[in-house]
Amino acid sequence: GCDVEEGMVNKAKENCSEFTNIEIYHQSAFELDLDNSNMVLSYYTMQFIHPSVRQDLFNKIYFSQKRFVLLGNKNHKFATIQTNFTCPS
Repeated sequence: GCDVEEGMVNKAKENCSEFTNIEIYHQSAFELDLDNSNMVLSYYTMQFIHPSVRQDLFNKIYFSQKRFVLLGNKNHKFATIQTNFTCPS
């Protein structure tokens, strides 16, 4: 996981400390390497991304060859995107 707020990163690390397969990073989602992930989960996030670059982040997630993406907002409404395609190299 990642967050740009250091306090949220510290809390997430504390909450996940017993799990060895979870990594939490203090960085922007734009900098996150999605190559080793199996799923992308974005909850209460996209509305805080400036509209001028929001589509860039959607594209980064969509073209990362992930098979499952879950997006949620503050109203607890979710959209799932299942991708079963191979991106051209």
